[in-house]
Amino acid sequence: MSFSIALLLGAAGAAWGLYVVGLTLYRLFLHPLAGFPGPKYAALSRWHEFYYDVYLGGKFIFYIEELHKKYGWSRLGPCRCREIFAPAVPLTDGCCRPDRTDHP
Repeated sequence: MSFSIALLLGAAGAAWGLYVVGLTLYRLFLHPLAGFPGPKYAALSRWHEFYYDVYLGGKFIFYIEELHKKYGWSRLGPCRCREIFAPAVPLTDGCCRPDRTDHP
């Protein structure tokens, strides 16, 4: 039984495509931070940070400010959620659920 390069590349491409679809569904619907508001592309990857910081020359901090004005708590990345100007609630930068009350 001989395998052709085209068959192997097709199988690798299909496996990668299934991985991307599974990761997308997980980050949008099953991730612990899925309940937080914010742009959906921020839940998928951190490429928007690269765009604002590198391509636009360090404008990501101003973009974060806009997100806080619009959403309050906002999801900044796949595993980043932050709220600004809430002295009673500590800043969250990591994977925790929005309904947790045992913040450190």
